[in-house]
Amino acid sequence: MTKSIVRNIITLVFLVIIFFLFYDFFIAEDAKVPLLSTESQEAEQETLIRELIGLQDDLRGVALNTQFLESSIFESLKDFSVSLPVRPEGRANPFGPL
Repeated sequence: MTKSIVRNIITLVFLVIIFFLFYDFFIAEDAKVPLLSTESQEAEQETLIRELIGLQDDLRGVALNTQFLESSIFESLKDFSVSLPVRPEGRANPFGPL
């Protein structure tokens, strides 16, 4: 290749690099969104706190009627639970040396 072609290619590559740097630093600045933002997290935390406080207030107003525990229907229910056999425990540290 001749010197003028090499010089033109180098100039073109240099101009393309300058254009991308200029675009990235000055024009595309508005389009960049920060990956970590404390503002949105604080707003979400405020919303969650308000929801939890509202749920807590709702639960305070709940009154449970425990009379069904004394009824004959409840007392006639059968217990179908299964007792699990006691098994010997393994080593304290299963990943330790033997």
